[in-house]
Amino acid sequence: MELISATEMEKPRTAHDLLQWVERTMDEIAKTKNGVSALRFLEGGCKQLVEEIYPLAIWAATLDRPEHVKIEPKIGSQNHDAIVTMSDVDRPFHVEITQAHKGDQEYYRRLFLEREGWAPGPSHDMKKCGTKARGIVVEAGRTLASFEAVKRKSFELINDAIQRKLKKKYPSDTRLLVAFEDFAIAGSNDINAQLHKVIQAATQERVCPFTHVYLVGLSRRLLINWESKKVTL
Repeated sequence: MELISATEMEKPRTAHDLLQWVERTMDEIAKTKNGVSALRFLEGGCKQLVEEIYPLAIWAATLDRPEHVKIEPKIGSQNHDAIVTMSDVDRPFHVEITQAHKGDQEYYRRLFLEREGWAPGPSHDMKKCGTKARGIVVEAGRTLASFEAVKRKSFELINDAIQRKLKKKYPSDTRLLVAFEDFAIAGSNDINAQLHKVIQAATQERVCPFTHVYLVGLSRRLLINWESKKVTL
């Protein structure tokens, strides 16, 4: 069942309006029958809305003069997820969006949340047994970890997300946006500098096709803007 259409999600909106629209749309979906479950398990168009347009909107809302920035999400299998037009930039640029989590582990975490009403953060591994046919059983595993261990896991997930995207080809003006859970690590001393180092390390192992890498914290406490130093001839 389609809860939000690609046509509606792809409508151009200003950076000022996009976040309000996404939040309002998610609230409306949550009020429908099975809407909360659809948002949690990313069904009926909710995957693109939650994992792509929502972090894009968080980032867009922080831009200077957001009312003069046009955001055009792109739903499908093309090599970018949005086109951004800024009044003070000569031409539009492309944005590729990804999530700093392991797909199967994130699904099991959401399944645990649906059944138990709570779930550990993405830095904790979930234990799974069974099959979809016979029924999947998920356990939270070890939920207590040191702060440093949680931070290392967060850095690992961000590094993996960046490196996955480095393997593909993009237009020359593409920027990468990595959404991640920042609530647990946002208060760490010197966290911005540490996250810059994570990006720098991840982009050194192969040619980086991105002019910028943005780390967008989903609790909106952290936002990192890294710009490539390569010279374009």
